[in-house]
Amino acid sequence: MFIKRFIQRPILSFSLCLLLLLFGVLAYKQLPSRHFPLLPAYEISITTVFPGASAEVMSAFVTRPIQSILSGLDGLDYMSANDQAGESNIILSFYIGRDIDGLLAQVNSRINSMLWQLPEGVHSPEILKIDPNSAATSGIVFISSTSETLSQETITEYLRNVAIPAIQGIPGAEGSPLFWLINNEY
Repeated sequence: MFIKRFIQRPILSFSLCLLLLLFGVLAYKQLPSRHFPLLPAYEISITTVFPGASAEVMSAFVTRPIQSILSGLDGLDYMSANDQAGESNIILSFYIGRDIDGLLAQVNSRINSMLWQLPEGVHSPEILKIDPNSAATSGIVFISSTSETLSQETITEYLRNVAIPAIQGIPGAEGSPLFWLINNEY
């Protein structure tokens, strides 16, 4: 009897289906987009720049001394490093439940105590707390140039000194890790 009414009035059936679809779409848009819970930060990134140094020099004279001074940190789970020409990036991962702000202060004081051991010309290391919750809104930007008038060194210096500080000046992007790869092959 209830079904018979929808068969006799197809416009009513169609209207109810559209109304149900509209409510479904509105309800779907109201669902939270986070699939995982908010996590506290348990990683610290240390980025050191030494212009003109090869990856081997970065590893031997920048990364290894920093790693050796940080190896005894309380609560350190593991440490990973990535060396490339002119840049060293060390990631410290700590056990869950540690006071990351206190550990950040310890890392900062240990690195400041050994800055004299680094070669002359090394920029002061940038120490950042990595926020695992920002990955849902992060993006990747790829910049390529085939300019015959500007060298790669000029473009790289512009990116490091002008573009990256401008990007990091955007609210919410100040702690974003920025990486770049320079390809010498054309």
